[in-house]
Amino acid sequence: MRLSLMKVPKRYLIVILTFISTCVCYIERVGFSIAYTVAADKAGVNQSSKGTILSTFYYGYACSQVPGGWAAQRIGGRKVLLLSFVLWSSTCFLVPLDPNRVFLLVLARLLVGVAQGFIFPSIHTVLAQWVPPHERSRSVSLTTSGMYLGAAMGMLALPSLVKFKGPQSVFVAEAALGAMWSLLWFKYASDPPRSEHPKATAAGFGESLLPLKGNQKTKLENGGSASRTAKIPWKKILLSLPVWAIVVNNFTFHYALYVLMNWLPTYFEQGLKLSLQEMGSSKMLPYLNMFIFSNIGGVVADHLITKRIMSVTKTRKFLNTIGFIVASLALMALPLFRTSSGAVFCSSLALGFLALGRAGFAVNHMDIAPRYAGIVMGVSNTAGTLAGIIGVDLTGKLLEAATTASSDLSSPESWRVGKEFLIEVELCSAASSNYMKMVPPPAYCHIGHVVVLLFYNNIDKMHMQMATMNRHIAPIHGATDVYPSATVSFLGASRSNVSVGAIFTFSTINGQVSKIAMKAAEDDINSDPRILGGRKLSIKFHDSNFSGFLGIMGALQFMETDTVAIIGPQNAVMAHVLSHLANELRVPLLSFTALDPTLSPLQYPFFVQTAPNDEFQMTAIAEMVSYYGWAEVIAIYSDDDQSRNGVITLGDKLAERRCKISYKSALPPDPTGNETDVMNELVKVRMMESRVIVLHTFSKTGLMVFDVARRLGMMDSGYVWIATTWLSTVLDSKPLLASNKSNSIKGALTLRPHTPDSKRKRDFVLRWNKLSNGSIELNPYGLYAYDTVWIIARAIKLFLDQGNTISFSNDSNLIGLGGGTLNLGALSIFDGGSQFLKNILQTNMTGLSGPIRFNQEIQDRSPLRPSFDIINVVEHGHQLIGFWSNYSGLSVVPPETLYGKPPNRSSSNQHLNDVVWPGGVTEKPRGWVFPDNGRKLRIGVPNRVSYRDFVYEVNGSDIVHGYCIDVFHAALNFLPYAVPHTFILYGDGHQNPNFNELVNKVTTGDFDAAVGDIAIVTNRTKTIDFTQPYIESGLVVVAPVKKWNKNPWAFLQPFTPLMWAVTAIFFLVVGAVVWILEHRINDEFRGPPKRQIVTVLWFTFSTMFFAHRENTVSTLGRIVLIIWLFVVLIINSSYTASLTSILTVQQLSSPIKGIDTLMTSNDRVGYQVGSFAENYLIEELSFPKSRLVALGSPEEYTLALLNGTVAAVVDERPYVDLFLSDHCQFSIRGVEFTKSGWGFAFPRDSPLAIDMSTAILTLSENGELQKIHDRWLLKKSCSSDSESSQVDSEQLHIESFWGLFLICGIASFLALFIYFCSMVRQFKHYTPEDPDPSTPCNFHSARLQTFLSFADEKVERMKSKSKRKREEMSIPSNGFGKETESRNVSDRIQRDISPERNNGDSWRD
Repeated sequence: MRLSLMKVPKRYLIVILTFISTCVCYIERVGFSIAYTVAADKAGVNQSSKGTILSTFYYGYACSQVPGGWAAQRIGGRKVLLLSFVLWSSTCFLVPLDPNRVFLLVLARLLVGVAQGFIFPSIHTVLAQWVPPHERSRSVSLTTSGMYLGAAMGMLALPSLVKFKGPQSVFVAEAALGAMWSLLWFKYASDPPRSEHPKATAAGFGESLLPLKGNQKTKLENGGSASRTAKIPWKKILLSLPVWAIVVNNFTFHYALYVLMNWLPTYFEQGLKLSLQEMGSSKMLPYLNMFIFSNIGGVVADHLITKRIMSVTKTRKFLNTIGFIVASLALMALPLFRTSSGAVFCSSLALGFLALGRAGFAVNHMDIAPRYAGIVMGVSNTAGTLAGIIGVDLTGKLLEAATTASSDLSSPESWRVGKEFLIEVELCSAASSNYMKMVPPPAYCHIGHVVVLLFYNNIDKMHMQMATMNRHIAPIHGATDVYPSATVSFLGASRSNVSVGAIFTFSTINGQVSKIAMKAAEDDINSDPRILGGRKLSIKFHDSNFSGFLGIMGALQFMETDTVAIIGPQNAVMAHVLSHLANELRVPLLSFTALDPTLSPLQYPFFVQTAPNDEFQMTAIAEMVSYYGWAEVIAIYSDDDQSRNGVITLGDKLAERRCKISYKSALPPDPTGNETDVMNELVKVRMMESRVIVLHTFSKTGLMVFDVARRLGMMDSGYVWIATTWLSTVLDSKPLLASNKSNSIKGALTLRPHTPDSKRKRDFVLRWNKLSNGSIELNPYGLYAYDTVWIIARAIKLFLDQGNTISFSNDSNLIGLGGGTLNLGALSIFDGGSQFLKNILQTNMTGLSGPIRFNQEIQDRSPLRPSFDIINVVEHGHQLIGFWSNYSGLSVVPPETLYGKPPNRSSSNQHLNDVVWPGGVTEKPRGWVFPDNGRKLRIGVPNRVSYRDFVYEVNGSDIVHGYCIDVFHAALNFLPYAVPHTFILYGDGHQNPNFNELVNKVTTGDFDAAVGDIAIVTNRTKTIDFTQPYIESGLVVVAPVKKWNKNPWAFLQPFTPLMWAVTAIFFLVVGAVVWILEHRINDEFRGPPKRQIVTVLWFTFSTMFFAHRENTVSTLGRIVLIIWLFVVLIINSSYTASLTSILTVQQLSSPIKGIDTLMTSNDRVGYQVGSFAENYLIEELSFPKSRLVALGSPEEYTLALLNGTVAAVVDERPYVDLFLSDHCQFSIRGVEFTKSGWGFAFPRDSPLAIDMSTAILTLSENGELQKIHDRWLLKKSCSSDSESSQVDSEQLHIESFWGLFLICGIASFLALFIYFCSMVRQFKHYTPEDPDPSTPCNFHSARLQTFLSFADEKVERMKSKSKRKREEMSIPSNGFGKETESRNVSDRIQRDISPERNNGDSWRD
């Protein structure tokens, strides 16, 4: 690696390292923004605080540019660059990412900004020292391109790191990158020796175009360096026109760059309606393009200079001009493209050529002042940083002004700025032309005026327009300054009125409010002639007076008079009919009160709902019901299309949350209902179980319902009333009426469409008293009415701006229908109706009711992010208890404050404030009671014939007792309310009833509940709800057993044959191992063969009783013996325990071992009549039905088991325990093969099931449940003996001991291995090899015999022989003598061994 680096010119390595440094710096900047934003959102930090933290970096960065250049000049760019990297890396590593510690984060980001502010001046100082002029362009371009690559890399990689490792991991990763770069820079960077740059020196390297003092020139001529010792010419730098040209150009470039980087995502999302997530990696193309074009510009510039195609000056001018002109043209064209591909192309082209232009002005620092390049870079980069601060903030204000002007960021005009901003640009252009005359290499600003425009271009005279608008609207208290518009030229259109119709019942609250609001909107629009280009908006009102027929007639009249749109109708009944007319004649209908969710845009494309429809209101009510834990509601509604369809939607939304409408009460359509009708329905409702009532009607009928409910006592505690938005309109618009009805509506909840607070809204509220003359107060539907008129006006403006004309033509379908008095032929089609409708649906504005946008999906055109206020009516008015929105659900903060956070619909995040319920109580009502209809709860209980301890009838009376009944009564006592009930026996009294049929009776409604020994099984839980089990249950097998006879060979039974065999083998193996290990050194293991065999056997088996007499001498032998004695101890203890159990405990035997035995045999099996055991055996275990025998009582059990009718009985454990308490000749075989319990059965979603489960848990916790069990089911008799007798004699298997044997075997093997290795080493040491190669077979045979003899010989004797051998080997001899000596030694060994053979002291014959 080092050799390869030595071949690369040092300046190339310096350039590469500076490139990496800029890349790492921008990864840090992007990374902090990503990590801090995630952490701040989780901590709930507001946008203002986030902005403070994020902007702090740039203040430090701007302040340290010039000091950074000075430090690089005085200390050296290499050292300053290293110190700055170490400083910001250490800060990132040491500072925790805690959004709540604002001061610490501000200080840290300020420090990081200061540290990174030193980097670019230092880089330019280093490059000016190292890079010759003909390489400067591509060197600087490559270095600065690292910024773009780093930003792209950070955007792509760091979000995943945050997701999987957390925000703090980004700080650690950035610190690690900074530390690694610092190590590389410390190792490879150095100050340049001037001898390395002969070409550079010849080309003017190191010279400055700034004026120098005389002594500085002298030092340079003598080969000295003035860069660090000479005084910095600050005055000449600051007064130098070339320097200021660079500063202005840098300001212009960074203005464009920072505005694009910060606002381009906003343009994509709001201007083009594109999702950044859906755009994928294409959103990174502009930055990748900058990286590519930056390097292309550098290479091209150096090529032009090196090949002398152009001079340095012309090259800089050429690339600077080309880059900025193309970027300007691309940015001017950007608003013209309305697709993602076009926008990405234009922005990529613009940023790419901006980067290309850096090969012009960005290299000027080193061209005009190479010795002071760092200082000049600091000055110009300060201006660039200020450009980012000013440009980003100014752009936001311009967009806000554009939003105010057009109220639609999706239009191209919103992304342009007025000509007053061109004044500074023209001044900049004029100044740049003067700079061109005085700057050798240009640093132009004359292109900059085009780049500064960015997205904004060519909308005329905004200041004049807004001033004029304010003059026109001043008399209306400034309320309509929200709705200014640009001048419109009507191409080919006459200046007549634009007609709009309105169909309402003006005697209703919403009718009165809407008429006043629409008139106000009409006046505001017409007060400014420029809004409709001199035309007047004319709204014609028609009163339908609650009549659908009159509403249709009014619509036909409007469509005869060239009406472009109709506001209304007021209710969905007319909307369904009029929508067909609108579809045919292409006249849009806009309604904010006909909110029927079934008015689908697929069926009625020309019907537009400008307020949230009832689907969202019903969703809000369903979430409220779920939030408070209620399961059922009663819906009272007017029997018309809108109310009926709303209730159907409510049922769907409740079902999604496992709730339901238990009863629907329909009233006559408003206003035809009377008190008698209401009284009749409420009497029925009062008899129902649910106490949660949803009232979906209109004001007249709704107030009547509350009056009657109060008289019936239905506004007392225990009831819950939820009214739809009709009640909030009464509270808002008729406060006097509401106060008169306060006793009737007190405690009710209602919804109100949520409209965010704004100055515009407050101003309009102030105008309202004057507009209405105090006749009625404003409600949210008045705001919707006002905004609807403005939606139409803006759509008309856009329609005419598109070059369309308002024209109508005859409907061919009506030709021939014009006769008579109806004059249907006068109905005409709006020719531009489809385009006009499209313009309406593309509305993007901020109105009095808040932001107005429509979903663009064809099947859903509802306003975006609908929300509601949740209001509680109290003693003296009403209180706001929370909000609902389809974005975040229920909350106690306004929904608009949550839109900046990820949606969280979890139950823990849903909150509402305290409520005062009907009756003045603050505790949440239970929501249901037992029906007040004079009927007690009908509870079915099994009429058992057997096992009557669980349930039985007392002497033919209606009184029922038993274990299950006592548990039920005990649970009822813990309920906070009374449960009137009566028990109804189910069964014929001759045999036990079928429990599945009993449960089905609850499902069908014949019983309100079922109490008894009812097992909780899967197929039953599908139709009913069970309480918490009050006793454990499971199926077991009962079979006859007999006492196990005594056996004279019982002492062999504790172990299996395999266990005996393995134990015996290990006794022999361990004895043999110990003998081998002890034979050479222990006299007790030596002697004649017979004696040694007896010794081994005696030693081995005597260890069973720890009675062995032989001592072990070797270490390995002792280790093996200790492990073996431990194994023997375990085996002896286990054997003793098992044998004791066999000989002392009475054992019962049976061929039936459990359910597995029954499954593999053909024996018949009994089961209890009515039990679920029959279905389980057939369906789950696949028993043939022919093998099953139904048994009805314990007596039948006994008889069938004894006479062999069945081999076993399968029944539930509680029954079997009672049975065995009196029948000791039977026993449970095996274990329970199902796990379940008994519970009480209730209908699905019954609230009583939940309360009873809670009561049963209380009984279990306080011990009462066990006491009831012991009182009824604890029988002494022989049940305990029977329980103990079921334990089978279990032999001990090898599986229980294989670990011990494995340890012993491994220890023995390792001991033998170590022993033999030691033997071989000793044999080679004590016995020389026979060197005669002529007889290899004899040689190997002799060696084997010698080894065996050696292994058999005692250690002491071998030691004496070894001593003699060493003495003989010490006599010097030639090779022949060595051979003779070897043979002599071998002969002596044979002679020594021979007497031992004769004495029989050997293991060989």
